[in-house]
Amino acid sequence: MSDIISIYLHLDGPTFVSALARDNRSFSAKIFHKACSILQGRNLKSPDEIAKLNRLVQKVQDVRQQEAEDEEELGEIPEEFLGTLLLHLSFFIIVDGSSRVLLFGCSPTRVATFLLRQL
Repeated sequence: MSDIISIYLHLDGPTFVSALARDNRSFSAKIFHKACSILQGRNLKSPDEIAKLNRLVQKVQDVRQQEAEDEEELGEIPEEFLGTLLLHLSFFIIVDGSSRVLLFGCSPTRVATFLLRQL
């Protein structure tokens, strides 16, 4: 655990903090605080390194909070634009395993027709 924490401390920077803030699967402040307790209890890291880890966790939490506020400020997409946006942004990609046919940018009707022909 000490080596992993050393890596985190070494990578501490704006890019790494942003990446941690976006990683909802593996970053948990609770786990990092527990790790700090273990590291301190077993004297695996110096008090300075534990303080740096706590600051890193706080930076990540601050970035998460800021991103949540920014998202809330932007709000939802107005419905009058939603249909047009989805029409232009959404597309389908299908790869048929046997014939290696690739369809993309097709309408749902074309995709359904292609799939029905494969039956």
